[in-house]
Amino acid sequence: MLKFRVQILHRAGLVSALLALIFAVPAMAAGTDPGGTRAGTSVLNQAQVQYQVNGVAQTPVLSDNDSDPNNGIAATEFVVDRKLDLLVAESSLGYNSASTASVAPGQTGVVLAWTVTNEGNQVQDFLLTVNATGFDPFGGTDNFDATASGVFVDVDGDGLYDPLVDTATFIDELDILESRTVFFVADVAANRVDGDIAAYVLDAQVAEGGGAGAQGAAITTDSRTSADSTLGIEDVFADGENTNNAGDGLRDGIHSAEDAFRVAAAVLTVVKSSTVISDPFTCPGGVCPPGEFPKAIPGAIVEYQISVTNAAGGSQATNIVIADDLSSEMGGASPTLAFVADQYGASGDIRMVFTPAAGAPNTTDMSEQADADAGQFIANTVTVNNLTLSAGDQADVRFRVEIQ
Repeated sequence: MLKFRVQILHRAGLVSALLALIFAVPAMAAGTDPGGTRAGTSVLNQAQVQYQVNGVAQTPVLSDNDSDPNNGIAATEFVVDRKLDLLVAESSLGYNSASTASVAPGQTGVVLAWTVTNEGNQVQDFLLTVNATGFDPFGGTDNFDATASGVFVDVDGDGLYDPLVDTATFIDELDILESRTVFFVADVAANRVDGDIAAYVLDAQVAEGGGAGAQGAAITTDSRTSADSTLGIEDVFADGENTNNAGDGLRDGIHSAEDAFRVAAAVLTVVKSSTVISDPFTCPGGVCPPGEFPKAIPGAIVEYQISVTNAAGGSQATNIVIADDLSSEMGGASPTLAFVADQYGASGDIRMVFTPAAGAPNTTDMSEQADADAGQFIANTVTVNNLTLSAGDQADVRFRVEIQ
């Protein structure tokens, strides 16, 4: 309540007048929202003057909105105009999103996520567009584009993309200071490698609200160049500018933010080596004394080692199958090699040494049969199945052959 006190003293025939109180009482069509008074709210008030003559209170005098006594005494009124404002923010604070913790080559349905907040003073729709951009908000270098599937709104509000639920393509009837999550869904080509980055920008544009389920028209201009009408509702753009996005200027009804996919691939290297363990002359029986070096002659035992390493910093590799086909050396009428069994421990035919990125090596001896363990030697092929290598892990598979 605004209060003003003005005192007037007039002496004429013992007449005195006291102008005691002038005040304004606003009346609103709705309560005040946290985001500000809603557009279209009528604000009405009248000033009242109370006074006395010779100490006798007189009828108060009310203010009139146009000083015309012929059309009655009316309150002064204006209508609150429409503030059009929005804020777009990348929601994961890093690459990818809660729905897509990592992105692998060949992965489909990967997701980026933003939030769009209505910072205006009326319910609005918001139109959504996602485009590839060369600007990576996290400091990397954009070097590829994913294959876009679409832009969708988080209908159930759980922050996770559900293709059966989150099918809306625009934000419908967003109230003051409410937010919605927006998803961009895409596929990553199989030829991408670890560290590749695909950056995107979401543009959200304010649109007319008022019809649930119906997409409102985009609001492209405001009323800044028009004179204010006391009882009309004018539009005022109040959004900020994303200087990294040429399509998002200051106070244009559009706001935007960038996000990016970063490929986290497993980087596997495979090295195969051979070592002569013994020969019939240098160290018969397979135990070579110090200073004796067996050679690869017929009857010699040779150990093959296949080393598979997953580079540090990449993704975990699962369902790894190591296969070494020796058919060209072991088949035919004159084979050059023969598989040698029972070379490891009591009866191990294939040995695997797993060395984690942190920790001690772990040795497993396996049989050549197709049984419960992961190794086998069948049809002249050594196979080890179902390996998992996290970043920095290494697996060494060893087996022995005899030169024919």
